[in-house]
Amino acid sequence: MNARAVLRKLPEGGSLRVDASGRIKPRIQRVQDQQQVRNENAKDDVINVPGFSWFGFNRVDIHKNAPKPSGGIGILVKTWILEHYNASVIDRSFDGILGLKLENRTNDSNFLVFACYLPPENSSRGRDAPSFFAHLLAQIYLNDECDAILLTGDFNSRIGSLPDTLNDIDCVPMRNTIDKSINQHGHEFIDFLNESKFCVLNGRFQGCDNFTSISTRGKSVVDYICVPHDVFDKCKKFEVLTAESIVNNNSLFGLLGGKSRLPDHSLLITEFTVTHFEQAVLTDNEMKRARFKINQIPLDFMSICKDIIILASSLQGILSN
Repeated sequence: MNARAVLRKLPEGGSLRVDASGRIKPRIQRVQDQQQVRNENAKDDVINVPGFSWFGFNRVDIHKNAPKPSGGIGILVKTWILEHYNASVIDRSFDGILGLKLENRTNDSNFLVFACYLPPENSSRGRDAPSFFAHLLAQIYLNDECDAILLTGDFNSRIGSLPDTLNDIDCVPMRNTIDKSINQHGHEFIDFLNESKFCVLNGRFQGCDNFTSISTRGKSVVDYICVPHDVFDKCKKFEVLTAESIVNNNSLFGLLGGKSRLPDHSLLITEFTVTHFEQAVLTDNEMKRARFKINQIPLDFMSICKDIIILASSLQGILSN
């Protein structure tokens, strides 16, 4: 009888296991409720920065061989903004996507910010980009009543010169490209942008663009800020600041330790205005205007040439005026 058969017969055998070398060890119980893990992580890990409030979403699925829990995304909001806006997390159901809604306290204006991280396509976590972008697209559709939606983060997507807009239709400036490379994540990202009618701000503000990832492996553009086409005109500024430029311009080299190294990702900055579109209120006279009973239109309507000619003439008159 082997060791596993013996364990099955023991009263407490369920809490033990046999490893590859035949030794008996305690069985590690997996936590089944991922939402419980999310809640515990959210309570444990908080970044404290004076003058800011932290909204975070830790990585849930940690590899069993990982030396320590790691990964996650978050948003820091300046305290003065929260004096005018109520902030609430509206989505943290997909690893790597955190949605934060800010609602003005004095009027009904609001906007959404999604912090995003899509792992590299050559990693085990980055093999399902379609599900990542499908979830993001669903969130955009669910919150289409918001005055503005911003997507920002590391998408690990290199889009080269692939068009993220229809030049003959969309009223968005052409994009200048500094990273000519394209990867599979880039194709998925472009499909998402075209379907959601979003565009990237990178490359559309003259003299303010730069690589967003700079390391010994090379330079690339993988971090983006994305906005809907109709919000682009409200973006007054976009700038990419490399980590080296930030340290140099602020004399921060003295804060770096002997074993420290600069971050390889750049800082992306944008400024935008939020315009609230109020729904028109109908007056009593407008509410009393004629209402037509469309369900009583005869079945033979438009079945003869005479009806078509009359309708065409009416439309022509409207268009000419």
